[in-house]
Amino acid sequence: MALSSKLPHQFNLIRTFVNAKVKWVRDPYLDTAVLKEKDLKQIISLKNQIISSPSKSLSIYTASMLKASLNLPTTTTKFIDKYHRVFTQFQPSPGLPPHVKLTPQALSIHKEEMAVHNSPTNREDTVQRLARLLMLAGMAKLPLSVIERLKWDMGLPHDYVTTLLVDYPDYFDVCVIEDPSSGKELLALELVSWRKELSVSELEKRAMSLDCSGDKRRHDIAFPMFLPKGFDLEKRVKTWVEDWQTLPYISPYEDAFILTRIVTRQRSGQWQFCMSCFLF
Repeated sequence: MALSSKLPHQFNLIRTFVNAKVKWVRDPYLDTAVLKEKDLKQIISLKNQIISSPSKSLSIYTASMLKASLNLPTTTTKFIDKYHRVFTQFQPSPGLPPHVKLTPQALSIHKEEMAVHNSPTNREDTVQRLARLLMLAGMAKLPLSVIERLKWDMGLPHDYVTTLLVDYPDYFDVCVIEDPSSGKELLALELVSWRKELSVSELEKRAMSLDCSGDKRRHDIAFPMFLPKGFDLEKRVKTWVEDWQTLPYISPYEDAFILTRIVTRQRSGQWQFCMSCFLF
């Protein structure tokens, strides 16, 4: 059977090389930054829980019940004491259990954060990032539980469903889908309509800005590779990568039911485009 006459599902994925090795070199500056900020996500999560409370505080007992869901590295009391510049304990009135709230400095930083989230420019940028993520999904929809796990990386506000999505009904809709593994119904976020203006990858944008020929969709785009100092590819891997870079560029939004390496190029484009939706 000729290759062109095969149906998409009849193609087989075949790996073209295995055991690709890259020499691992530690980055002391990155390691220090990661170690210094290792509890940042947990700090923000606890802060959001406190701010979400009507009294802008939580009893120590209530905060302790959140230890597992917030993935705190130690007991809640020890965690609060460790970050005393962010959290402070107090007793609302005699006879009541101790509570925790934000320090004035932390509350001030939170207000600055909310000002950034609520700025028109940031809101529009956030909506577009989320729309682009949904466009990468096969059915232009994703379970809310998945988006919740990506919320931190995408820079979404804590209460994005009620403070952001509701203001963009022409972009998003909350729907119900079936979990294929369990058959249970799940809440999902659906893209209302395809956004053609957003269906251009960052690599394509870069190529279009440098191309004077007027070709809006080039197919000779190479993925930029900048390995840190000390990282070296094996010769056979380097040769494979150089050959792979000459293959046609496939947009993350296009169907690529063709040869495996071109599919790999598309997967790389999807990964690169997905990463561009995240904040670092």
